[in-house]
Amino acid sequence: FKGVPAGKYTVTESNTEIEGFDLVEAQSELTAEGVEVTKSTVGDAAALAALKDVYEELGETGDLKITKTFGGDVTKDEVAKGAIKFTVAKLAADGETVEGWLDSKGAFVEKAEGVEAPVLTLGQDGFETTDGGKTWTKSFSKVPVGTYKVTETNSAVPGYALDTEKSTTAAEATIREAGETATAALKDVYTKNSDEGDTNVSITVNKYLTGSTTYVAGAKLRIKEKATGTAVAEWTTTSASHTISNAFEIGKTYVLSEVSAPSGYVKASDVEFQVTNASSPTIQITSGARTSANAVNASASGSSINLYDAKQSSTTNNNSTTKSTSSSTTPKTGDPLSPITVTILSFISLAGIGVAGLARRRMRG
Repeated sequence: FKGVPAGKYTVTESNTEIEGFDLVEAQSELTAEGVEVTKSTVGDAAALAALKDVYEELGETGDLKITKTFGGDVTKDEVAKGAIKFTVAKLAADGETVEGWLDSKGAFVEKAEGVEAPVLTLGQDGFETTDGGKTWTKSFSKVPVGTYKVTETNSAVPGYALDTEKSTTAAEATIREAGETATAALKDVYTKNSDEGDTNVSITVNKYLTGSTTYVAGAKLRIKEKATGTAVAEWTTTSASHTISNAFEIGKTYVLSEVSAPSGYVKASDVEFQVTNASSPTIQITSGARTSANAVNASASGSSINLYDAKQSSTTNNNSTTKSTSSSTTPKTGDPLSPITVTILSFISLAGIGVAGLARRRMRG
């Protein structure tokens, strides 16, 4: 650009799409800020705005579509209050191992230590509805061929109970060949709580070892109301379930926290939950069901909520050995004797020989 007014300029790349390629954002530079133009920045000395795009080839791609339908009396506005959330995981060939996730724009996020699964929210992140909120759709274009699993991580809607028998909160879809469109269909059916505000609801909390029903004793747990921070219960776990009686209000959100974990265990993350349907209490986890690494952190069944602790991994240092303290003078079996110890033992042996010889002379006398 020639003859532009002096000043500072920002150059931003607004379209990075190239057919068959995916932009590697972490290695790209899409904006040049503070590019200064003065009277002397002309010719070879012109101000330079440097941008950089790094791409990787996608290989075969197809389209993925998510449909989410709602049944029962719940309305669009009430669904919005619930902030229904999802993760979209790409599975390996074994159909179980997670390779990574799709973010809200359809970019692939590879699974790695410290990388959290992107979370998509209904009503945001590209979800659209044309029938007043009964059916929502979201489409991903040109994603790698393979199997994807869509999991609803939060299905709680305040004032409503989820009918788990009629609902589908996780679904898989497989794009088998290039250009194919695969659909993952999910469905939530709700019934309105007629007894919202009931405060005579009891729940049971289990503290388990991850991946089992083995109780973990010695963990200090606390439950409080999310809105007010008011403590509801606090206790130390044993090798049994723990029941809190007549303390929970239907439709209110609570936070279950592990204040401290027993020695040798990793502390669980906080879990948010609600209790629905006072006549047959049902716990719905609204946040914290899985860890940032997509491992199970908590689960619920009926009026019971399960919180999991993983064992800490032990690290062996091959360069260190355990030695007896320097103050110890007792040799261990197989240990070499020190020079001082040898001298002392030799002296004792000689003294013993002398005493024995004297005794023999007296007997002969």
